Order: sequence, then C-alpha cells, then structure tokens
Amino acid sequence: MLDFLKKLSLFSIVVLGIIGLLFNTVLKNAYLPVMPWVFAFVVIVTALFHYFLAQSAKSNPKQFGNKYILLSTIKIFMFLIFIVVYMFFNRGTAINFALYFMALYFLYTGFELFIVLKTLNKN
Repeated sequence: MLDFLKKLSLFSIVVLGIIGLLFNTVLKNAYLPVMPWVFAFVVIVTALFHYFLAQSAKSNPKQFGNKYILLSTIKIFMFLIFIVVYMFFNRGTAINFALYFMALYFLYTGFELFIVLKTLNKN
C-alpha cells in the first residue's frame, strides 16, 4: 500500500503541475475555486478505492474480479452523485466543472488500471 501511495503522490504532483500550468495560461477563464477540492476528492477516493481493493485481494484472491467491479460501481455512483449535486446548485459553471471532473476521472482511472494490471501481472 505504501508503494501505491508513493506512486499516487508522484502522479498527483505531475497532474497538479500540468493543471496549474493550464489554468495559469490557456484556461485562465475556465478556473473555478472548487477545483482544488475536486482534485483532493478524486485523489482521496482513488487511495481509498485501492486500499479496499488491496484488502479484498489479500482476503480472497478468487473474488478479486467481482470485488473490483463492485467497488468500481460504488465509486462511479459516488462521483455521479457528487457531480449532480454540484451541477444542481451551480448551473452556470456546470460545463467547466463536468469537463474538469471527467478529465480527472479518466486520468486517475487509467492510473489505477495501470497499477492494478501491473500488480496482477507480477503475480
């Protein structure tokens, strides 16, 4: 788990640097004050998701596939609820928010899949 947190931290620093560069140059007008909180939320959910997945793999490796699908579904619904609540209360900035959230979702989902597949191939 500690190895994953190191990789997640490094990945997050790189992503944060790219985001900072983009929002200080090209996307200056698209920045929303809630974006750092969204970033933190996605990183924390990614870390928790991996923790529960790792615990699941240790306790019953044969059920890994089922638990991965279950946890992914729960995560998607959490994110969907988060997005819908924000969009309900902030309709004027909904598109910027949704695009930012989607970009983070795809980046961190890709990162998770890369780490999980790499771990599974070792075993």
